[in-house]
Amino acid sequence: RVLFRSWQADGLVLAGAGISLGVTALVPDLRRDLLHNTLFAPAFAAIVVGLAQPGRLARWLSARWLVRLGEASFALYILQEPVLNVWFRLLDEPHQRDHTPAVIAGQVLLTLVVALLAWRWLEMPAQRLLGRWGERWLDRGRRWPTPLAWSAAGAVAIALAVTLWWAPERWS
Repeated sequence: RVLFRSWQADGLVLAGAGISLGVTALVPDLRRDLLHNTLFAPAFAAIVVGLAQPGRLARWLSARWLVRLGEASFALYILQEPVLNVWFRLLDEPHQRDHTPAVIAGQVLLTLVVALLAWRWLEMPAQRLLGRWGERWLDRGRRWPTPLAWSAAGAVAIALAVTLWWAPERWS
């Protein structure tokens, strides 16, 4: 149901973003829990309501490449730290240091590429596979495929061990 005109929806989004950025910039010493749980709640609500309505900003954010990035956001969230650890290890640089814009751009680009590849070649096939198993398991009361579950748990444990091995704190 459309509650606002296009320009009103865009205004809500811009107002919410402006309030969030303005408060953060003007009062940087506010307590984190006060910002996220109290002061920003109305601003975030304005952004959500504004983007739920048909407006120019909502249409722009529904561009195919932005939707694809949104779909890969979990992979981006999960892989950002391991990718940065490997990146800094390969560059032989400390993790917590001021970096040049080229190094930062390389970090961002590498992390996005790895996240998109992981989403496409790992997450999507796993979702399809788990969906098929879940349907069979729920429909027929089957037991979960134990050998594959153990293999998946082993792969997660290996990935965690490699991530911890490459952690920058270990090398400093």
